[in-house]
Amino acid sequence: MSAVIALRAAAGCRMINVTGTWPPFLKGLPIRQLGDGEIFPGSATQSDEAIAEHCRRTVKTGYHPVGTCRVGADNDPMAVLDDRLKVRGYEGLRVIDASMMPNIISGNTNAVVLAVADKAADIMLGSR
Repeated sequence: MSAVIALRAAAGCRMINVTGTWPPFLKGLPIRQLGDGEIFPGSATQSDEAIAEHCRRTVKTGYHPVGTCRVGADNDPMAVLDDRLKVRGYEGLRVIDASMMPNIISGNTNAVVLAVADKAADIMLGSR
């Protein structure tokens, strides 16, 4: 986690913990029986740096990582793959998974990966 993201997460934690009590919409619900006040990371964790460190240790992604081997135009310096899903600079190597997506989509990545795999099969069979 980058320092900037960790500090943003720390700011979010600080904003949530400003009152130190349950929000009104949770009062009276069964979750309220778990206790009152902060449980994690604990009241001793107060500075932005300490909260950021807690976030670096505990925060995980809530989405499927994509874009680590993105497809794109020849003039895109971040695009590792060409429009036929071939890795630029290598012979006989393609990437056919969620890493080829340039950006995360708003839904589950599974359907997109299946569609890309189907298209990739067509591309490979057509290039024989």
